[in-house]
Amino acid sequence: MTTKRARSSSPPTPPPSTHVSPQCNTFATRGWVCIPNLLSPSELRVLQSECSALYARESAESIATQGCVLDGMAQCPMRDSDLARVDSSCYLQARTKQLKSKFVDVEMFASLLFEKLPAIAGQLMASCDMCFFNEHYVVKPPRSHVEFRWHRDDDEQLAMCVHRDEIPPYVSAWCALDDVAEVNGALQFVSLDAFSGSDEENL
Repeated sequence: MTTKRARSSSPPTPPPSTHVSPQCNTFATRGWVCIPNLLSPSELRVLQSECSALYARESAESIATQGCVLDGMAQCPMRDSDLARVDSSCYLQARTKQLKSKFVDVEMFASLLFEKLPAIAGQLMASCDMCFFNEHYVVKPPRSHVEFRWHRDDDEQLAMCVHRDEIPPYVSAWCALDDVAEVNGALQFVSLDAFSGSDEENL
């Protein structure tokens, strides 16, 4: 999905819950950072409900074919000239229409996608000109052998870009919607220094 740009000329004041300045050095050296308790209980419930609704529309086989990714906007008929590509409110309208879910909370998603996350990403990347690129859920079907394999988002998202070196850097924001532990298949993040010179298959 093409980026959706904010139109404000000056950076907005970050919500109180999104101040991550102490973690910026960790992000700069490791390439990732964990921000605990970012979502409110109500935000988490809405995301869980929407994810469950999207999952219920698919079969386990189709989810496996899609690499465990549930992208509700992947089939959205959005032209290059659509305002939804550059205006957040229009994107949210298109999102609500496309997902056809009773769990859509426009105000919550507006706050999360276009206030909370940009505020955090802006601090981590020392930039106030933030763009929204894509959103999706990752769901591994129960009692299956489907693997959400090791990868770098940069390789997956930018693989088809001709002028890749000219594209500004970006961050991926992941949030576990279920309680996770090492034994139940949680995503594992690897630091930049640990990745250097390592065999990807063993990470």
